[in-house]
Amino acid sequence: MSGDFYYGQEIPETIQAPARGRLGKGVKRLLAVTALLIGAELVWLLLIQPCMPLARINIDGISGIAEADILSHGGIGPRTSWLEIKPEKVKQALETHWMVDSASVEKQFPASLHIKLSKRKAVAMELFMKDGKVLPVFLDRKGVIIEIGGDYGFSSSIPIISGFLQEEPRLGNMVPARYQNVLEGVYRIGEQEPALMSAVSEIGIRKKDFDGFDLVLYPVHNPIRVLMDKELTEDSLRYLLLVLDVLEKQGSTPRELDFRSGSIASYIPKEADSVE
Repeated sequence: MSGDFYYGQEIPETIQAPARGRLGKGVKRLLAVTALLIGAELVWLLLIQPCMPLARINIDGISGIAEADILSHGGIGPRTSWLEIKPEKVKQALETHWMVDSASVEKQFPASLHIKLSKRKAVAMELFMKDGKVLPVFLDRKGVIIEIGGDYGFSSSIPIISGFLQEEPRLGNMVPARYQNVLEGVYRIGEQEPALMSAVSEIGIRKKDFDGFDLVLYPVHNPIRVLMDKELTEDSLRYLLLVLDVLEKQGSTPRELDFRSGSIASYIPKEADSVE
């Protein structure tokens, strides 16, 4: 049978060629369009979006500080871009806020920012007399006044401090710099050996000439007061509590012990000192 039908035979090359040519052109057009779209997306992600205002800001903040205040304190405005953000600079700015103990700032490419804040915690309190009333003033480990009044720490084992405040306390104010190491010591001991710190009910300041001072510790379960230098450490506190335990077992109750040399330098018998 004659005609244009080729049953069971390969179609001649002259008939197949036009179909493959049309297919090849379509694929090329598709690849070109895809490459153009990918290129445009990369330009947007790498060059344009990082220069635009931040698309997302996640804040793990502190109750009592509005998110707007956090951003303002960190120097972040409504038009601040991802490229403009310097995490370390923002972190340092946030940590100057009187309620913030520490901050972490993380940039997430291409247009997001994550901020996490930790609140200051009280490590000691001083009792301040105002208008005939006693106000508890709560201090953090850096000497910042974080709360005045209330019952922030009465249910905890934080010690009472006496002699730090020189004037009427205000939120965010700091105790004199020379006392800050004492509060750092109280914080470290409280974190590492809370049982040691809870054995002290009060830490007093005994001032000396030229802004010097010693510490006077009042143990919880012992009437003996202990005179120490200003470097309060875990080892020195453990040692003095051991000595107090030995004296108690021996039935000896001096009024004061002097540990300023690192060991017992002297003690005042109870009957020899009737005046505070």
